[in-house]
Amino acid sequence: MDIKRRNFLKTLGITGAGVFVINPVLGAFGKSADKSSAASGEEKGKSPAGKSKGANSGNKDIGVWYPSTCQGCTTWCPIEILVQSGRAVKVRGNQNSQCNPGQVCPRGHLVIQETYDADRLKTPMKRTNASKGKGIDPQFVPITWAAAMTEIAAKIISVRNTTGGKTIGYFRGRYAHKTDIQYSAMTKILGTPNKWSHSVLCAEAEKMGPLFTENKAYYRDYDLDNCRHLLIWGTDPTRANRMIPTIIKKIETVSRNGKITVVDPCYSTSAAKANKWMPIIPGTDGALASAIAHVILTQGLWHVPFVGNHTGTNPFIAGVNTVPESAFTEVYTYGLVKWWNAELNDKTPAWAAPICGISAADIIQLAEDMGAVAPNVSVYMGPGVAMQPRGAYAAMGVYALNGLLGSWENIGGPVRPPSASPAVPAYPSVSSTYMDTIAVTGYASGKIDTTGTEFYPGITDAGLGKAALTNTVPDTIISGLPYALEMVIGNYCNFVHSGTGAERWEAAMAIIPYFVHISTHASEMSMFADIVLPAANGTTERSNFLSTSQNMRTEVSIIQQCATRLFDVRGDEDEITYMLAQELNVQGFTKLLDYLNANYKDPDTTAAPTTYQEFAEYSTKLFTKASYDTLGGWDAYKQQGVKTTQPNAYQAHWGATGNSGGTGGKFEFYSSLLKKNLNAHAVDSYQKVMTVTLTGTSGTANINITPNTLYGAVAADYLATFNTSLTVTASDFVATHTAALLLLGIKVKASAATIVFTGVDYGKTFTVVAPANVSTDLAGTVATTQAIGLLRWNKTVDQLMIDINYPGCVGEKAFVPHYEAPPTAVSTSFPLLFIDRKSRFNREGRSQNLPNYYQFKRLDPGDEDWSDVLLMNPVDATTLNIVNGQTVTITTVINTVGITCKAKLWEGVRPGTVAKTYGQGHWAYGRFATKNLSTATALTEGGSNNLVIPSDTERISGGMARYGGFFAVKVQ
Repeated sequence: MDIKRRNFLKTLGITGAGVFVINPVLGAFGKSADKSSAASGEEKGKSPAGKSKGANSGNKDIGVWYPSTCQGCTTWCPIEILVQSGRAVKVRGNQNSQCNPGQVCPRGHLVIQETYDADRLKTPMKRTNASKGKGIDPQFVPITWAAAMTEIAAKIISVRNTTGGKTIGYFRGRYAHKTDIQYSAMTKILGTPNKWSHSVLCAEAEKMGPLFTENKAYYRDYDLDNCRHLLIWGTDPTRANRMIPTIIKKIETVSRNGKITVVDPCYSTSAAKANKWMPIIPGTDGALASAIAHVILTQGLWHVPFVGNHTGTNPFIAGVNTVPESAFTEVYTYGLVKWWNAELNDKTPAWAAPICGISAADIIQLAEDMGAVAPNVSVYMGPGVAMQPRGAYAAMGVYALNGLLGSWENIGGPVRPPSASPAVPAYPSVSSTYMDTIAVTGYASGKIDTTGTEFYPGITDAGLGKAALTNTVPDTIISGLPYALEMVIGNYCNFVHSGTGAERWEAAMAIIPYFVHISTHASEMSMFADIVLPAANGTTERSNFLSTSQNMRTEVSIIQQCATRLFDVRGDEDEITYMLAQELNVQGFTKLLDYLNANYKDPDTTAAPTTYQEFAEYSTKLFTKASYDTLGGWDAYKQQGVKTTQPNAYQAHWGATGNSGGTGGKFEFYSSLLKKNLNAHAVDSYQKVMTVTLTGTSGTANINITPNTLYGAVAADYLATFNTSLTVTASDFVATHTAALLLLGIKVKASAATIVFTGVDYGKTFTVVAPANVSTDLAGTVATTQAIGLLRWNKTVDQLMIDINYPGCVGEKAFVPHYEAPPTAVSTSFPLLFIDRKSRFNREGRSQNLPNYYQFKRLDPGDEDWSDVLLMNPVDATTLNIVNGQTVTITTVINTVGITCKAKLWEGVRPGTVAKTYGQGHWAYGRFATKNLSTATALTEGGSNNLVIPSDTERISGGMARYGGFFAVKVQ
């Protein structure tokens, strides 16, 4: 239905907290189970502490500005919040920040509505309906925090004692920097490897560009003040991706100083500011990147001081693929000639034009324009390039242009954000003191997702098989293989809505026997929960911090409780964790509380926490002390809000040792790091197998085992003492020492008097010293076998590349940036490629119940207020006999019922494609966001994109595929 302004204002007039609850499923969330507790100052929050520099504190009606940090996206901008009589009323950028000086994008201004959303969770809730499924009323009833903690702690202990710690799972959505208290420490102490983050649903594949060229996976900053050509590719940084306030402020500066080009199938705000909009065919970014690189090389446009030069005439001639490496001497790069020979020699603009939909003339002009002003060029790459099934090589190809042009870490180019100085300490490690036998055994178990398996190498900067393949989890839950999860805790997550192939998540969540959901809002995920815990607002109601980078600087930015808590909520990463630890301690499991009390003391007084409020404050102070000591102390930090680190020097990592694997710190066009990982995925060249064989009849022997650091273990000599009876020596050793050795990353098995040691993970090594201190006639030997050349899956690298959905990777191509055609399924039945867009008002999914999200949707180019539209080019609409404003159904091969919305005829989307903004189509969220399942009506109409986007994965990075035109739709 359409909302008129008059009716909208009437609605606003009656949206006080706890009233006007439309969705009957959410009705109980407006009640409190413990009114005396909820009304107390302890539960609702203390009076805010600290005020920003120069803030007015003399008149409460004027209010006080408090520094905090916006969590509307991962830009994490430092902001200030005006608080009057305990209520947040206004937002601005932090005036002390040099990252976003006084600036904040529209997401920041939605903090106030999000804090006081009447549909927020207000008290803990317990499920009373045992049946689970989409549209099934959980019949929630309010309970106290004490009752909730008692039940959750009892369930954790029961699961650990029956099926083991590994059967507990953890889902992480949006987070702040104290996340590792839960994500790393709590999971390890409970004994589970099964933890997954929203991150791989977001933009992880984009990091493959810098990871495989400079050996560092990260999001870039850009020197926009000195940039003379800004190539924005696969994103609109004025509304998505990172450093949004900076790009909004400085895009005009770039326009004055040079040129802007935008490569994107949809017209955007950035495209409106650009000299040239290049509407590429989705998924063909790698072809365009290769053609640009081809022109740069054939025309000699590379930046010689960085790349190097040839020894005679230019050897890069189209069609010549046998250039000797001796013909070019590189300076700060490696593998240019290998790249040319394997990929670029025949990738002419004429070849690329019909593939990517950009004319050969435009490709040549773009390459020449950038080459003319190199190195003052920034190739600003977004997730649209990489978040597709074959996106890793596209990310490499686009990012490699910064290397060819010499712009990487150069004036006007992309730069590494400086590390915070002083450094933010890592979270306190979990030693064996805090891990019982159940924890050690469970933590060393394999995860239930598919990372590290034959079809999913899952490479991160942490190594091979280290990606958290979040969007494959529902498939393994449904199959029950390799084992079932008995309990899951989810924090700030709504994977049922944010994961592609969303119906898989709906089915999987109905299977999980026990689910605890921590969130500010009841969502689709909450409808499958047994206990729902109301979280404090991430910006206005909790204590935390973030390290954020933009505008060439990094800042350690505070989050503080500046507004009085109206509802019975708790801080998700710290307060709830401490309360749970206290209850576990009461019920006999002491390890988590022991760890928290011993490692999170007040760094100023060394006092250990005794309450969840103290733990929240002490843990924030622990991580920020080095920063706030430079500002004059904790109180000064709470007033200023940020500790700023100035820019890195230009060219700081050119040739730096360890910058890239195996090539002396050079920018790699031929990735030795990718080669190492892919070879290791196929052939385990590192695994050591060590066998200790004892001889004699009786005695004792001590064997020293020195492991690599693994799972947080500290490398040290391990002493093993054998029994005297050789007939039981091996089995006794296994029974006695398995748990301790697992903690060190070593597996042990026995056979008669022989003990065999192997690594838990491939690529991990250790040493065993021959038996010493031998008594009586017992002796022994150590035999070492290194599994060089052992095929892990009985397949070569070339064969495995087909398995991981890269059929074009043959030979050396697997190690260089190159074009891989997307697995597009365009057909007569499904003729249009679908493009998933992001809104400038999407606060990590928690703004879709806010009136202003819909009131200003027109500010996302092509969208309309209070509506959900499918953007279609008029050419396609005419072919399909669709008129503007008509209701249409979108179907795909995975969803033949489809979703509905309105057609919007718009020339800002290239012919052959349709685009729709992600966000709407909730079936459980709140009055503005939720479509009633029985009547199919809502205050705002629309459908969830993820119900029609098939589930697929970029196998190298583990990133969820959501862009790239890898699937097609029917519109009727």
